[in-house]
Amino acid sequence: MRSIVLTTHSMEEADVLGDRVAIMSHGKIQALGSSLSLKKEYGGGYKMTLIAKDPKFYDEIFAFMNEALDGCTLQANIDGAMFFRVPEVDDEELIDFFLDVEECKDEIGISDLSIGLTTLEEVFIRLATEATEARAPPQLPPPPPPSRRR
Repeated sequence: MRSIVLTTHSMEEADVLGDRVAIMSHGKIQALGSSLSLKKEYGGGYKMTLIAKDPKFYDEIFAFMNEALDGCTLQANIDGAMFFRVPEVDDEELIDFFLDVEECKDEIGISDLSIGLTTLEEVFIRLATEATEARAPPQLPPPPPPSRRR
């Protein structure tokens, strides 16, 4: 068996080229595994984008998403592209969700939908942030105000 070790700052490059990826921060390996396993373990679910046909449908789409997927949060709405963070759900729940979308998309104003896993870049940022917070010295409480003696 042959191994090639490639170091890179590009998570996209690591995602495409690496069979196994080690994420380092502060000189220590924070996580090791396949790209997919790292995304599933540290990614925190899916990113979903819904395109609204018209601004009048924003509230209906928002209500539909909150009802259809527990824990779903709207991250941004940019000119009708509504970006949601969806916690990890089982396959059956996703299948039911897509069937519901297909059934009522015209009624609630959805013109397009895409879903994807968290990126390896987002996984890296999360792990690096956690490592930085773990290294931070504890915050000391502020000193008490000086007492006034008469």
